[in-house]
Amino acid sequence: MELGLEQSGAGCGEQLGRVRGALAKTLQDELTCPICLDYFKDPVSLDCDHNFCRACITQCWGGIPVSCPQCRETVGSYKLFLLLICLI
Repeated sequence: MELGLEQSGAGCGEQLGRVRGALAKTLQDELTCPICLDYFKDPVSLDCDHNFCRACITQCWGGIPVSCPQCRETVGSYKLFLLLICLI
């Protein structure tokens, strides 16, 4: 991840602003469901370590676990992603 700390002649405040922006974007991306594109609601994690809202992945699968919508890896179930629950 490029944080923009190169020697560009920009002041410390500008560099700090770019770093904060990059970190905020990364955190937002990590907390966003790739199906509904909203922040996770009742997050779950698949065996392949991709995360989704429980309702989104259940609707995507039609109630029967088949494969991950991101990587297409065959999965048998999902588990609650407790770290995300604590962050949200």
